[in-house]
Amino acid sequence: MEEEPTPKEDYIILDSKEKLEDFISSLDPLREAVKEIEDKNSLFKIMYGEDWEGQMYGYCPVQAEGIIDGLPWYFRARWNSWSLSIARNPTDDPIDVRWGSASGWYFEEDWGTEQFEAGWMPFKEAWTLIIRCFEKFREEPQSNYILATKSNDDA
Repeated sequence: MEEEPTPKEDYIILDSKEKLEDFISSLDPLREAVKEIEDKNSLFKIMYGEDWEGQMYGYCPVQAEGIIDGLPWYFRARWNSWSLSIARNPTDDPIDVRWGSASGWYFEEDWGTEQFEAGWMPFKEAWTLIIRCFEKFREEPQSNYILATKSNDDA
């Protein structure tokens, strides 16, 4: 004879239509919370300011890219840090600045207290960091400057 499972704290037995409907209804607050977060972030997907514009997307990593003063820029937040690079030339890929195959401006900083926290950074926070970098870039364009150490053919 088969033994009836006994309920445990880590799972729920849904042995009737009524229990299933109650369980599904109990998820409504969670669905609403997730939708609220998504709605808030959707407000911050595309941003622009004085001579700059950009678009943000994704989680793990959070990424953004755009143009500032005619130059391409790239933002990335993953693990426990974030970075922003701005290519020196309009035709260069700002991602290459970090690896030394293109010249440009680069800034990186730790963020969060948990190992993967930066990858879930709220878009609003990411834009705050990006705008702070734009201000630093414009105030001190030679600070945080990286000269290319290898050509793209070497990469």
